[in-house]
Amino acid sequence: FFNRLVRIMTTRCMEEALYFCTGQEERKDWKHFGLAMEEYTHFTSPIRRYADCVVHRFLSAAQGFEALPTVLRQGKEIVDCCAHLNYKNKNARDADRASVEFHLYQFFQQRGAVVSEGVVMRVVREGISVAVEEFGAEGTAELEEKSWGVLPEKQLLYGRPRTKFEGFQIKVFDRVVVKIEADKDDLTKRRLKFTFLGMPSHLPDGSQAPMPEVADKEA
Repeated sequence: FFNRLVRIMTTRCMEEALYFCTGQEERKDWKHFGLAMEEYTHFTSPIRRYADCVVHRFLSAAQGFEALPTVLRQGKEIVDCCAHLNYKNKNARDADRASVEFHLYQFFQQRGAVVSEGVVMRVVREGISVAVEEFGAEGTAELEEKSWGVLPEKQLLYGRPRTKFEGFQIKVFDRVVVKIEADKDDLTKRRLKFTFLGMPSHLPDGSQAPMPEVADKEA
């Protein structure tokens, strides 16, 4: 899970790969950083995307198997085709993401609140972005400002003095305990609600981790 998480976080920082006509872009911009390749194009795909079919037609014509369709002989047509492919590709990704979020929402709406361990992916002003492997869910758990200080530039949270969390820190890749439930306060977005409950019961050094009162009450 750690390796997959690192890969997800790394690719999210990169610019999205786009379909383009090589005659319209400089060669230095052909690189595919996600695949670490200097030059890359679709050749085949188990789902036979239209982009693959376009490349197949160019390859077939280059090998002399069949003539290139008239519509692919004009640069403008290819540029327009690439723009349309990028638009549809983005829509498909958005639909996929929305579908996953909606079905997770339905799952927790029927099952109810669940307490699980997650991994911190990012520290933000509001709290921590957490990924929970058990359910394939991601969300932001807000932290109380009176208990935690935030250093976004260092991706670090620290327990404030004279609080239950004094002396403790939360950083990227740390494990935390969260409660996941369907957010019934905002039915328009149909999203999950993450609530920070504390650290795992025992820290790496064997000491007991602090837990806020809400966790004690629900236990």
